[in-house]
Amino acid sequence: MPNEAPGAGDVFATAVDITVSTGAIGDATCYSNAYTSSSTPGDGNASDDHDVFYTYTTGVCATTLDVELCGGDVVHLLDGSGAHLASGDATLPGFCGAITTGSSLIAFGVAPNTLYYVVVEADGEFVVSVEENGGADDSDNDGICDAQDDCPNEAPGAGDVFATAVDITVSTGAIGDATCYSNAYTSSSTPGDGNASDDRDVFYTYTTGVCATTLDVELCGGDVVHLLDGSGAHLASGDATFPASAVPSPRAHR
Repeated sequence: MPNEAPGAGDVFATAVDITVSTGAIGDATCYSNAYTSSSTPGDGNASDDHDVFYTYTTGVCATTLDVELCGGDVVHLLDGSGAHLASGDATLPGFCGAITTGSSLIAFGVAPNTLYYVVVEADGEFVVSVEENGGADDSDNDGICDAQDDCPNEAPGAGDVFATAVDITVSTGAIGDATCYSNAYTSSSTPGDGNASDDRDVFYTYTTGVCATTLDVELCGGDVVHLLDGSGAHLASGDATFPASAVPSPRAHR
C-alpha cells in the first residue's frame, strides 16, 4: 500500500509488547517480510508472508505458553536474542470462528520472568493470543508462586528487605511475626553474612542516642539477631543466650 508505512512491530527492533494485553488484533497487509530463512533473526520455517513482531514477558509462575494465531499462516516463538525456539503447527485455534487459517503452539515450555518474541506471519487481518499455562498463581504478587508461598494471600510487609527496614528508635523494640517474610539476609545476599540462617528475615533500624556507648540487642522467638552498620556491613551476631525478659521484644540500652 503506497500511502501507508508499516507500523511498530515491522522489524525485530520495534516489536510491540503484549505482556499486559496477552494478545493483539492486527493487519499485516502493510508490513514487510522481515522474518525469512536468511534474515537475522530468521529461520528456515519462515514463510513469504508479511511479518509482525511482538514481545511477551512471562510471569513469575510461568512454565508453559500457548501461542495461537487466527487469520495468518504461521506463528513463531523466539528467545530474547531472537533465536528461533518453535513454530506453531496448522491447528486452527478454537476461537477463530469463521476464520479458516491459523497456527497453534501449545504448552511450549518457558522460563519464568523471561522475555520472548512472537512473530506473526500473515497477509491480512489476524488475531494472536498468548496464554500462560502449567504454572500456579502469585495471588499476593510477592514474587513467590502460591504453591511455594506459606502466605499466598499476604505479601511481606515493611522490613522484608534492607531498603524497607522499619525504624524502632523510639519504640526501642518490636513484636512481630516473620511467617510471611522472605529470607533476604543470607550468606550470599547484599547485605548478608556467613552467619545468616535459612530463617525468614525482618529488617529494623535504630539510631543511637548522643550518650550511647554500647547496645544490648535481644531476641525472643527467633533463631539469631544481627547488628549491621548504616551501610549494611555485618558487625556482630547474637549468641544463643536466652533473654531474661519473657516478652518477645528486643531492647536497646543507651
